[in-house]
Amino acid sequence: PATADLMATVATLPFGRIILSGKISGRVQDFELPTNPYYSEYKFLSRIGCDINDIIPIDVGNSNTIDFMNYAFGNETEKPANNNAVSHCHLIECEHESMEAFAVAEIVSRAIKNKKSVLVITPDSAGNQRISSALAMCNISADFSSGRPATMHIVGRAILNLFDDWIEHNKTKNFDDLYKSYKYDLFEMLVSLVCSKEILWTPEFNPLDEQALPIWNAIKDMSDAILNNGILLTLSDARAFIADTLSSVVIRPALSTDTKVCVLGTIESRMQTADIVILTGLNEDMFPSRGYQNAWLPRKISEQLGLPSPDRKVSLMSLDFMNLSCSNEVYWLRSKISGGVQTTESRFISRIVARGGNYDLTAQAGILSTIHARNNIPLNPLNYDAPTPPTDWSDIYVTELEYLIHNPYAFYVRHILRLKKQDDYWVGPDARAFGNLIHDVIEHARPDDSPNILVARMDSAAREKLGSNGVLFHFWHKRFMEIAPVIANEISSRPDAYAEIPGHVKLENHIIRARADRVCDGIVIDIKTGAAPTLQQLQNGTMPQLPLEALMLQSGGFAIPTTTRSKTPVMMFLQLRNNDVRQIVYDSETTSQMIHAAVDKAKEVLNIFYAGGAPYENRPNADKKYRTFDDLARTQDNS
Repeated sequence: PATADLMATVATLPFGRIILSGKISGRVQDFELPTNPYYSEYKFLSRIGCDINDIIPIDVGNSNTIDFMNYAFGNETEKPANNNAVSHCHLIECEHESMEAFAVAEIVSRAIKNKKSVLVITPDSAGNQRISSALAMCNISADFSSGRPATMHIVGRAILNLFDDWIEHNKTKNFDDLYKSYKYDLFEMLVSLVCSKEILWTPEFNPLDEQALPIWNAIKDMSDAILNNGILLTLSDARAFIADTLSSVVIRPALSTDTKVCVLGTIESRMQTADIVILTGLNEDMFPSRGYQNAWLPRKISEQLGLPSPDRKVSLMSLDFMNLSCSNEVYWLRSKISGGVQTTESRFISRIVARGGNYDLTAQAGILSTIHARNNIPLNPLNYDAPTPPTDWSDIYVTELEYLIHNPYAFYVRHILRLKKQDDYWVGPDARAFGNLIHDVIEHARPDDSPNILVARMDSAAREKLGSNGVLFHFWHKRFMEIAPVIANEISSRPDAYAEIPGHVKLENHIIRARADRVCDGIVIDIKTGAAPTLQQLQNGTMPQLPLEALMLQSGGFAIPTTTRSKTPVMMFLQLRNNDVRQIVYDSETTSQMIHAAVDKAKEVLNIFYAGGAPYENRPNADKKYRTFDDLARTQDNS
């Protein structure tokens, strides 16, 4: 209505001129239909008392295309003489939406090579984003001057991510305290957080970005309205208000004059032209899409109230389609599947088909075959050979030696590639978490700590991980009650022991390192919340951790005061296994035998894999500990 008022005023001026798009001609009764392309123009002419015959046509040269379009979209029976009026239009029907975006990129790429300008029309923001991604993959720069919602802008995304992080990590109190400190002014709070640089924004953004001004202005207006009405927001409410505000803001960058590719919406494309025009999304409910329809009012009452007809949008988009299709070279694109649902071609295409339009279908095969050829990358067969990396002379931890003995591929991944398996977000605390908790409590325990004190500390640590109401907490508490007396007795009996102390020893020109659970003069202790290694494993040298730590103590590899007792050390496992809590002690003679076995086994594997260049094979193993990287080794692919 405001535009019509302005146009009506201009029409009454002495030199006022109104330029109407298209070429309005045909039967008046057709123009009165809300879906007719010239419906809005006819209503305006009627308003200012102008007859259709009074319109002066502007000579733009050959008008065969618009004449055919008027025939196709009207109800005239007389067909224009030129049947090839739309032969410059190419229809391309793609299988799905992403293929349609790639087709746009292919057409644009060819146009750029021929030094032609391109205008791409997208009727929806989702299509805009798909085309943006497809062009970026082809390293094509385009001007998306139609704008994008503030929720997709880097500043809007960062603000929403901040609120999402607070909600996800239950930081309600953090927000409440911060919100209160700024006297419940949401805008001032956010600006202060940006200026203070105390928060790591993700993604990072430039606070002085002029394109983001509409975002900050909208948040300011929303914040002032809430503050003026005395409304106090919760964290979830604030996030909802921010999201709603951002969704109403469209960021429109300045129109670039450098690029020859411009991507616009249907409204922004009016009065624009280019060497090649690409119309996308030519499906029903997309191009055209129906306008808003009030479910509570009958259509006749809506018309009497002056509300626009839902079909008015169809009328406007049909005129856009007609005018844009009059360009020198035009591509009509649609997808047969959208959102997993079969689509119906746009009624605009159907009208042209029904009226015998002789548009081109030959370009489709060449463009789609090029896209398929680009996307169908030939598969290179995977190499399942075991890796044989160059010799690595970096220090090795005794725990990694176990992997080298039991599963060389796991050692290769951990020690040579330095990869770590990430914990599954959805998996709760497991046996490893239980063991880490016990080790941490023991490391900080004092000789005079009673079993009750140790249980209280373990309970407190468990509550932080599990909460106090879960079933698992009660199982862990039962274990704490069982192992606390043994731990207290061990710590009080050796007040001079060192906890979590580093040590090293040299084998085959390799530095072997360890971090022992507990060490004191003459004895090394390993704490196992599960089962300790068996006697056979220790005698075979296949579990070398504690024997090599005993060797470190024997050779002065731990920085602690020692006597002659450490020349013949003793080994002890403090086994804290469920229903099997006990000390397992090996005397100095047995320890000496186990040290020799561990050294021999360690030298054997070091010589094989470091001197001989043997492949690091992934060996089947019943112990889940050594199968951590089976998926990376793809052991099931060949089975």
